[in-house]
Amino acid sequence: MKTDMPEEPNSKEAVAPSLKFNSPAEKALKKSIHFVEFIGLIIIAIATTIAGAHAVVMMFENGTVTLGDLLLFFLYLEVRTCYGCHLP
Repeated sequence: MKTDMPEEPNSKEAVAPSLKFNSPAEKALKKSIHFVEFIGLIIIAIATTIAGAHAVVMMFENGTVTLGDLLLFFLYLEVRTCYGCHLP
C-alpha cells in the first residue's frame, strides 16, 4: 500500500553549509566586522567605568547608599562582565 507521506531527506542534504571565508574580500569583511565590534566594546567599557565612578562620587556627596545605587552597581558589574567575556 502506498502512502502520500514525503520521504525523509538524506542526512547529507539536511546539513546546513558551514561558512568559510576563503576569498581575500571575505576575510577583510570579517576583520572589519571584528574591528567594529572591538571598538563598540571599548566604548561600552569606558562609558560603564565613567558611570560607575560618577555613581560613587554621588554617593559620597549625598552621604547615603540607596537601593537604587546598589542596583546600578550590580548592572555596571554585569555589563563589565559581559564585555570582559567578549574581548579577545
